[in-house]
Amino acid sequence: MLAKVGDFFKKHLSNKEASAQNDDQRTLLAAVILLLELAHADHQYDLSEEAALVRILQQNFFVSDSMLNELLELAAERRKEATSFYEFTRLINDNYSRPEKQHLLLCLWQIAFSDGRIDRYEEYTLRRLCELIHMSQSDFIRAKKAARELLKN
Repeated sequence: MLAKVGDFFKKHLSNKEASAQNDDQRTLLAAVILLLELAHADHQYDLSEEAALVRILQQNFFVSDSMLNELLELAAERRKEATSFYEFTRLINDNYSRPEKQHLLLCLWQIAFSDGRIDRYEEYTLRRLCELIHMSQSDFIRAKKAARELLKN
């Protein structure tokens, strides 16, 4: 599986860029896996969640169209193989600043709201991820309110 991850990023980056951006790309993959995990938390991954995920990846993480499907497939594979969130949240903690973590939390809330309701499993998963990326309860609430406001606009 690690070979697949490496091959994916080599395909989309030059060798020089690949070595310079390896941690950034692995962290991006970890963020996508967490977003996917939340989208599947209520056991109903629907078109609204998929559309929100694609929009978030393109607008917030600047994932190109050519990279999008392959990244989502790779993230889905890694998500299914994972036994815990630790390996992904560790990458987030090691490579994201506090504002980047706040932004990720906002994106996670956008995924949760995308189907029009917050399921108890989604909220549980969000709380757990918030703790694992070392964010506070107030960060959790602020991100929820901000995501709700974005829906109104």
